[in-house]
Amino acid sequence: MTPERIQIKLFRHSETDLKELIPTFHEWIRDETVDGLLIDVADYRHVPNGPGLLLMGHDGDYSVANDNGRTAIVYKHKRDWPSAELADRVNFALDRALNVASKLESDPINQIEISFPDRLNTPNTAETFEALAPTISTVASQALNTPIQFTHGSTDPRHMFALLSQPNQEIVPQAKI
Repeated sequence: MTPERIQIKLFRHSETDLKELIPTFHEWIRDETVDGLLIDVADYRHVPNGPGLLLMGHDGDYSVANDNGRTAIVYKHKRDWPSAELADRVNFALDRALNVASKLESDPINQIEISFPDRLNTPNTAETFEALAPTISTVASQALNTPIQFTHGSTDPRHMFALLSQPNQEIVPQAKI
């Protein structure tokens, strides 16, 4: 069971002024500040429960949105994986998300959601949770240098499969050197 798309969502305590990030995202494209081939910035702040501010890329997208009083920093990897192994893919996506979080310099992360917008390869079932949760927990714990335990997000089969860490576990992302 190897998903083709992985989304990492990092939550912070406070909201961010997304309008202030628009020039930052354009600068990141110009200066190649973050990993991946970046293409454009899209402003979806007007869309309820939308992606907020989206930095589109060829292989992955970055976004920052305000979600119920918290900031959500999201990385969604779409294609061109460096490895076929689940642990490597989760580590790769998590590394990109944490790198962006460290560049935004804000509150520590207090919750992580790892989801799989790939219903064919990762159906939202208890069997998927049993198969993937141990590996993902190990990878996240190693990447963050703190024990991370995940629970199964929504068990509704109409929703994508997601793992959610315990809330209020402060994690300070470190920029990669």
